[in-house]
Amino acid sequence: MAREVIECALDDVEGTDYVLLVADSAKAATGAAKGEPIGFAVFGPTPCAEGTWDLYWIAVDPEVANRGAGSKILAAVESACVRRGARLLKVETASKSSYDATRAFYDRRRYTVAARIADFYAPGDDLVMYVKRWSRETR
Repeated sequence: MAREVIECALDDVEGTDYVLLVADSAKAATGAAKGEPIGFAVFGPTPCAEGTWDLYWIAVDPEVANRGAGSKILAAVESACVRRGARLLKVETASKSSYDATRAFYDRRRYTVAARIADFYAPGDDLVMYVKRWSRETR
């Protein structure tokens, strides 16, 4: 699924509003070879919603994880959304323990849990929806 979303963003497929950001090591002190891709994010406006955006994917190369690249990518996503009039960014993730670090990542960046759907992905694995809001004053 990630590949399909990225290909649509790269190919500028008509009818898609996906935005792709790619981080490379030239812009981050990560230890990766200079200029190598180290992470990406795919996001876009939520259909039929005013000022709401979805963060579909954010990923960082495990070789350079925990060195700030994810935070920089997320900050770039947030900035791009706000420039385009976003008032809310929505992120969905899983509740299973292997996603503890992911949820902590959003908690540290002042995202709030807006919804939880029990057993969404599988029995015992809930969907956890995070949101970050911006007021008119902060946009």
